[in-house]
Amino acid sequence: MILYQYPSPLGIMLLTMEDNSFTDICLTPSSTHEHWHPYPPLPQPYANDLDQYFKGVPVALDWPITLKGTPFQKRVWQKLREIPYGHTTTYRQIGEALDTKGYRAVGGAVGANPLMIVVPCHRVLGSSGLGGYAYGLKIKQFLLNLERITHS
Repeated sequence: MILYQYPSPLGIMLLTMEDNSFTDICLTPSSTHEHWHPYPPLPQPYANDLDQYFKGVPVALDWPITLKGTPFQKRVWQKLREIPYGHTTTYRQIGEALDTKGYRAVGGAVGANPLMIVVPCHRVLGSSGLGGYAYGLKIKQFLLNLERITHS
C-alpha cells in the first residue's frame, strides 16, 4: 500500500494505492496539517488530471481503481462512474437504474464512496435539493460550481 498526497483547493487529499490501483481518496482535516507526516506527491499523470479538473477542465478520470465494499455499494459506485462531467442524477434515478426502490440504501452507498471525485458522488442530488455529501455541502457546491452544474 502506498499513500500519496495532493494539495487541492479543498485541502490536502490523501490517495491510497494498492497493486497499482486506487482504493481510497480522502481529505485530511486542516487541524492535522501542523503534525503532518509528508507523503510522496501524487505521480503524473494523476496529479495533472486533478490539476486540470480543479481548473474547471473536463477530465475523464478513468484511473485504475479497486472498489472495496458490499456488492450493492459496488453496483451503486459503478453507476456513479457513468455520470458524465457536468451532469447530475438523483438518488431515485440511481435506484431505478439498479431496479431497487431502496433510495435510502442508495444514499448510504453514495455517502460511503471511498473515492471522491474519481467516483463522482458529488453529482448525485436529492429530488428537492443538493442532498448530502460526506465532506459537507460547501465542498459539494464547490465541485458542482467547478463543473458549471446548476440546479434548482
